[in-house]
Order: sequence, then structure tokens, then C-alpha cells
Amino acid sequence: MRRILRDNLWMMVVIGVFLAVVTVAKVGWGLEPSKQLPPDQTIEAAVMGMLNWKLKYGKETIFAAEMQAAALRAERKVKELREQLKESNAKLAQCVMKPEGGKENRK
Repeated sequence: MRRILRDNLWMMVVIGVFLAVVTVAKVGWGLEPSKQLPPDQTIEAAVMGMLNWKLKYGKETIFAAEMQAAALRAERKVKELREQLKESNAKLAQCVMKPEGGKENRK
């Protein structure tokens, strides 16, 4: 029994070490260091990065403006619906009639 448990323990340790090595290896062991770009390509990459950033930022601001407009439309619609609800409740209150001959009149 002890031998089986000891063997299981060693097997778990071996599997754990294997998983640790695989995890660390995926992070960056064995990768070649990145090569430096020539100056003209470095400038080109920086300019393209800035243009991409500006494009993404512009799209996000447009999206934010659209969402703000949609929120304002939704608020206006909620106000209209609340007014309609108040009017409907007032009409319903006028239409509901109390029964005249209730249980208290019966003997």
C-alpha cells in the first residue's frame, strides 16, 4: 500500500515538473531575441503605430458619441412612457367605480 502511494506521489511530482517546464517554455525559452529594425523601418513602424492609434481613438470617440445620442433618445422615450403611464393610471382611477351594495349592507 505504501509503495503504491509512494509511486503515485512520484508520478504526481513528475507530472507537476513536466507541466511547469512546459508552462515556462511557452513563455519564452528558446526564442530568438528580436532583431533591431533599420532606422527607416523603425520610423515607418512608429508612424504606422501612431496612425493606427489615432484611427482607433477616432472610431472610439465616434462610437461614444453614437452611444450618448442613443442614451438621450432612450431617456426621452422613458419620459414619454412615464407620462403615458400617469395618464393611463389617472383614466383608470376615474373609470373604477366602488361597489355600492357591499357586504356591510347585507345582514
